[in-house]
Amino acid sequence: MVAAIEERTANGRGQGVFALGSFSKGDILYVGVLDDRPITNHSHASQISKTRFGFHKGLGSKFNHSCKPNCGIMVNNSGGHNIVAMCDISAEDEATYDYAMRNYRIEYFAGPCGCGQANCRGSITGWKDLPQQRKHDYAGFVAPYLIEMDVELSHLRKDRYMTIPDEFLPRCHPHMLGEDGDIDTSQCEALTQDMGELREMGIILTLVGSYAVGAYRYTNLSDALAQARNNQPPLQKPPAD
Repeated sequence: MVAAIEERTANGRGQGVFALGSFSKGDILYVGVLDDRPITNHSHASQISKTRFGFHKGLGSKFNHSCKPNCGIMVNNSGGHNIVAMCDISAEDEATYDYAMRNYRIEYFAGPCGCGQANCRGSITGWKDLPQQRKHDYAGFVAPYLIEMDVELSHLRKDRYMTIPDEFLPRCHPHMLGEDGDIDTSQCEALTQDMGELREMGIILTLVGSYAVGAYRYTNLSDALAQARNNQPPLQKPPAD
């Protein structure tokens, strides 16, 4: 189903797209049609593959971002992004989606996010920086190349982990590895640090739950990061527990 939408002034957020009728979950609000001209990344550009960006015609660039969206992304046969209802939408509701559903990184929204939602992330970030739970919540409503990029990055993380010398492997938390052998970075998501980045900074996670930085040990990651950034200690085996 494709129902009517229109551009209007959104409260405090410039222009936005509003529903003129009701939509049910799965209904298409906007059929994505890409401009034929090649473009580079900019604030209204949509990532349309792992490496390319495009511009959507019509109202495609008028949908506002929200950290609690009522719409999501589905890629159509032309490569454009259909905007699809993730839940029931009533007439007069603003239609929004999370820009992280289309772009792996967000580089052109430096200011704070203005969506006003209780779960607002504070800034408009890309798929790369979404918490894992949010990615699960968006399942079925994101561009598939974002999932592919996550998988590729996961394999890179695994390779980086496997290069850690044998004497360090037992010192790393077992829960940092998933069942498939890939690194589970959920333990470090609050500071967006993956296992490889921690190791490169000289931080080793010990089995007892502390963070070893050279000869020092910390109970929280923030202090360990501060020590690593200030001193840049050489990577060395942490003290025995």
